[in-house]
Amino acid sequence: MSREAYWIAEPQFRRAVWLNPYEPEFKNHLAWCLYKRGKLAEARLWGQKALDQKDDPNTRILLDLIGRKLDAEKG
Repeated sequence: MSREAYWIAEPQFRRAVWLNPYEPEFKNHLAWCLYKRGKLAEARLWGQKALDQKDDPNTRILLDLIGRKLDAEKG
C-alpha cells in the first residue's frame, strides 16, 4: 500500500480479513485501498466495520473523507 499499488494490496487485505476477521486493522487497510481506487461505497462499508470493532481516529478520518467525496459527487 505504501507504494500506491492498491490493485495489488486490495486482494491481499481481503485475504487477511478472511483469515482473521477479528483484526480491525485489516478492514481499515482494505477500506483505504478501496477509497484510493474510487470504490467509495464499499470503502465506507469496510471502514464502518473496522470502526464498529475498534474506535480508531484513522478510520474516522477515512469515513469523513469518503462522506465528503460522496457528497461532492451528488452535487
